[in-house]
Amino acid sequence: MKQFLLLWSLLLVVVPLLAQPPGGGGERGGRPSGGGRAAFMENLPEGGVIGGKLVDQKTGEPIPFASAVLFNAADSTQVEGMSTNERGRVLFTGLEDGAYYVKINFVGYAPKTIDNITVEAEIERFNRIGMITLEPISTELDEVVIASKRELVEMGLDKKVINVDQNIAAKGGNAVDMMKTLPSVTVDMEGAISLRGNSNVRVLIDGKVSNLTGSGRNAELENIPASAIKQVEVITNPSAKYDPEGTSGIINIILKKERGDGFNGKANVDIGTRNKYNAGLSLNYRKKKVNLFSSYNFRYDNRFRAGHRYQTYLTDTATVWMEVFDPDSIYWIPVTQIKDTTTQLNQLPYSDNLRISHQIKVGSDFFINARNTLTLSGVVSLGNRSGDGTIDNELLDANGIAQQLYDLVEVEDGHRNAYELSATYQKSFEERGRELKADVTYGIGERENVESSYQLYSLAETLPLNTGINNRQISTISDNSDLNLQVDYTHPLKDKQKLEIGGKSTFRNIDTDFSDTYFDVNGAIPQIDLTSSNRFIYEEQIHAAYLQYAGQYKRWAYQIGTRFEQAFTEARLIDSEDTFTNDYFSLFPSGSLSYQVSEAAKLQLTYSKRINRPRTRMLNPFTRTTDNRNIFTGNPFLKPEYIHSVELGFNQRWEKVSLMPAIYYRKTNNVMRRYTEVSDDNIRTTSFQNFLSSENYGIELVAMIRPTDWWRINTDANLSHTTVDASNLEAELTASGTTFGGKIMSNMTVWKQLEIQSFLFYRSPSFSPQGIRRQMFWFDIGLQKSVLKDKGTISFRLSDVFNTRLFNIDVEGDNFILDMQFRRESRIGYLGFSYRFGKEEKKKGRGRRGGGRSGGGGGFDDMEF
Repeated sequence: MKQFLLLWSLLLVVVPLLAQPPGGGGERGGRPSGGGRAAFMENLPEGGVIGGKLVDQKTGEPIPFASAVLFNAADSTQVEGMSTNERGRVLFTGLEDGAYYVKINFVGYAPKTIDNITVEAEIERFNRIGMITLEPISTELDEVVIASKRELVEMGLDKKVINVDQNIAAKGGNAVDMMKTLPSVTVDMEGAISLRGNSNVRVLIDGKVSNLTGSGRNAELENIPASAIKQVEVITNPSAKYDPEGTSGIINIILKKERGDGFNGKANVDIGTRNKYNAGLSLNYRKKKVNLFSSYNFRYDNRFRAGHRYQTYLTDTATVWMEVFDPDSIYWIPVTQIKDTTTQLNQLPYSDNLRISHQIKVGSDFFINARNTLTLSGVVSLGNRSGDGTIDNELLDANGIAQQLYDLVEVEDGHRNAYELSATYQKSFEERGRELKADVTYGIGERENVESSYQLYSLAETLPLNTGINNRQISTISDNSDLNLQVDYTHPLKDKQKLEIGGKSTFRNIDTDFSDTYFDVNGAIPQIDLTSSNRFIYEEQIHAAYLQYAGQYKRWAYQIGTRFEQAFTEARLIDSEDTFTNDYFSLFPSGSLSYQVSEAAKLQLTYSKRINRPRTRMLNPFTRTTDNRNIFTGNPFLKPEYIHSVELGFNQRWEKVSLMPAIYYRKTNNVMRRYTEVSDDNIRTTSFQNFLSSENYGIELVAMIRPTDWWRINTDANLSHTTVDASNLEAELTASGTTFGGKIMSNMTVWKQLEIQSFLFYRSPSFSPQGIRRQMFWFDIGLQKSVLKDKGTISFRLSDVFNTRLFNIDVEGDNFILDMQFRRESRIGYLGFSYRFGKEEKKKGRGRRGGGRSGGGGGFDDMEF
């Protein structure tokens, strides 16, 4: 707590000092005194200045991350190259007097050249080239009109930006379905998200940790419809400004929110096979200084899950033949093992599961004045889950003869609700890029789940009669709360440099009451199993501060930073009065260096240190015994992982092709992985343990190809080699191997704006020290047609067309072999319709913000171009 008070006291002193106007002047009417433009120019390096703004010719929207290159008109030599910022702005400074021209390029738009730019610093230092409009490429073929859209994948300064609103393959689905189509991202059967093969990824909503995603993880992403998502940012090596959690990086989900003047909205409905329904409505109204927004989304999802588990128990007495995966050749090979089968367990699980969710969001932006904005919002997410299923069990002896047959019948019923309030205050200053932002987010969640099960023994003639019923009921009640306080300040310096400073505190509390109740054979009075019932309370405080410095020199750009974090954690078992504490201090350095090789080529090197903290499910030492032969338990002594990550990336653009290759290396200490053991009485127990370390290196290639104006292809491929060392648990428990995965997405616009999209995914076998996950692939297809004068859209998609999305996992230990196959219903057809309505008022011409004020004048982002 002392460290927390010291940290926030320091921030309260330092940030206001940095936020003062240059020269110590006060503010009049919300603006620094002394003239905005004069103050802005004084903070630029000596020499001439050329500035402008890049916008879409049709929509007027700014175009970020476009290439802008300045040339000397006398000899056509390149002077400087850069990308437009997030507002589409471009600024060249420190120029000598002379004549110049600028070339603008961006994928999906016709290139543009601005000629006859003259710099004469003594006469007019700032040369404004105005609003630069880029025209989307379009072609007319008979009755077919093909209009170019933004690319599905755009390369930002330190991230990939995916425009998922164009993604037909996720229509009718949720955020998890949409994630399956993203470059570098994979999703397993349980909805767990992996980035470049690593499942420890940080998920943000609109740049912030959200209680709706399980405190930044993916617990509730199924409640967010894909139709509500505008973009997704994939950041594989985040800077010190970001939370360091997530070993493989950050996925930031940006939700849609209209900001046009007037009233407008959108409604959508989707119907899927086997009782799947989605509906959504979003409304927005903006008038002068107030913007009101709201949305409602409903989801009804019923799907089955089926599988097969075959477990063989072994002793060291004889020879058996089996197949073992060879990671060097990526093939299965037959080998001889000195093992003898004692018993075998054959299990066939099947279940039907229903998920119903409602999500309501309301909020408002208050534009206090030209430079101060306050945003308030609230979200309510209500979800119900139910299901019923059976597990057919067959216990065999060494000769394959049935010794026992029984069915395990399971019924699940529960709900998961979440509520979140957030407030964001943002202030911009006269100087370009000078900003202050403060966020407060508070969320609470509640979850209640009851799983009932009973075992019904077989009446097979060859086995003893046993009609008894063994009942068991497991109840889980969990309440959690998250409070996040964050402040960020950016201060521009001379010569294209800037300083960023900020801090964040997170307060998290999770209270889980786990009750295991059983009935005897005759169904008498229920008894509580005290060995597996408990109440588990987990409290966590994380206090952080960061400092980051960035600059640019000619074609070079650089950024270095460090994040300081102090964590206080305490876990308590109320019934047994056991307490587990783990307080730790960490430093997280980061850095990046980039070089603009040419107008269309850029090279970038990045480094970051990150952390992955254990989840409460991993820590809670309760024993889950719904299936009494397969048990899961948590490990309260689990330590966080620390990761060092280095990446070298290159971005090359041509007229019809863009390539983004990257090579990367990750070293992880205290690796958290599942670990399985089988007892002498053939009970399988799975928990989480810290392995010693792992190393992963690989190469990734993202490519965007436009063979014609009406056809776009986006593809990514990843080849990596991983070594895992778990010798701290077993002397020879190590593994290494190479894996490959990739996606291809094709978008074709044909016949009167009919779009056809196809998606193919493949992942080769992968491994862990105890097992192998076999290869997997699937194919999706979708169609979309604009109707009603482009205000309506009809869509259809079919996922997993060939029904090949099957998960195969083999686990091996000293005394057991386990072969598991699972399938979650994945071949689903969706038919959807969406309609945009309302009328947007025409915006008046923009002058200086707050124009008419004496002594006013904006910074770079507010100047008239």
